[in-house]
Amino acid sequence: MALFNDNTLKEKHKQHLKKLQWEDSLGSRKQRRYDPTARDSLNQGVRLPDGSIKPTPHHFFVDDDIHGNIFDLYCIQQAVTASIKAIYILLGESDLTTKQDPFLFDKLEDMPISYSSQILGHIVNTRCMDVKMPP
Repeated sequence: MALFNDNTLKEKHKQHLKKLQWEDSLGSRKQRRYDPTARDSLNQGVRLPDGSIKPTPHHFFVDDDIHGNIFDLYCIQQAVTASIKAIYILLGESDLTTKQDPFLFDKLEDMPISYSSQILGHIVNTRCMDVKMPP
């Protein structure tokens, strides 16, 4: 079973979900510029044939979990809690009596959830499908 489908993770990590920062325009009804996308053999979209949402793929870079998703509160919360669990699977459960916590929650809480973020030294804008260097 994909971690994305584990509904117990949201309750287990609710204290961290409460601290997430959201970019102001997310969920706004204002007209936004989006570049159109089309399904192809590599990019099949975010829904399964029955209309349900696909589990969010996670792409780890060392201990950074980078993923993109549609703006849907359920999807984002499931993806975030699945990434927390994945880090613990990879690097071991939290045991602050013997080691530093493998998950750096301050990093998660300090980076607003947005359509445009600086990730690994690049600015990634998912609305324009654009990756560029910071000024």
